[in-house]
Amino acid sequence: MLTFIFQFCFVFLVSYAAISDYQRLKIPNWVSLALCAAFLLYASLFVTGSQFLGHVAAGTAIFAIAVVLYALGLFGGGDAKLLGAIALWAGPQSVYELALLTAMIGGAMGTILIGLRELLRYRPALWCPAPLHRIVVWARDGVCPYGLAIGSAALICVPKMFT
Repeated sequence: MLTFIFQFCFVFLVSYAAISDYQRLKIPNWVSLALCAAFLLYASLFVTGSQFLGHVAAGTAIFAIAVVLYALGLFGGGDAKLLGAIALWAGPQSVYELALLTAMIGGAMGTILIGLRELLRYRPALWCPAPLHRIVVWARDGVCPYGLAIGSAALICVPKMFT
């Protein structure tokens, strides 16, 4: 039962971050901090010492890569923090799957937004239904809410992360 509470907490926080990025193109710092704090509590109850070091190494490595991507202007700061916090949960057993899924989903999103941006060059007054209006604005402004890709990848990895 206690593991279920941690799973729920993880899914809630990741979902909140993705929705926040969708709505405001911002991922609040408290979400990443809460993910890290929840993992420390989870680890104190369910993770052995050597496993804990593996999780910390995975989270640190992915966070360092994300910081480099942020410095290059390819990532937002919230994206880097969120990805590092989720990689802490993923640990060495799921971090590769998390990274690959994040790259694939983010690449697909980026490709669609670039294609839409090119379409908008030729049809600036493109009509779209209200739910898709935000996507047109992202394409027009040249932004990609990568928190959606990170969150989606994390939620896909949840069953493997908690087994």
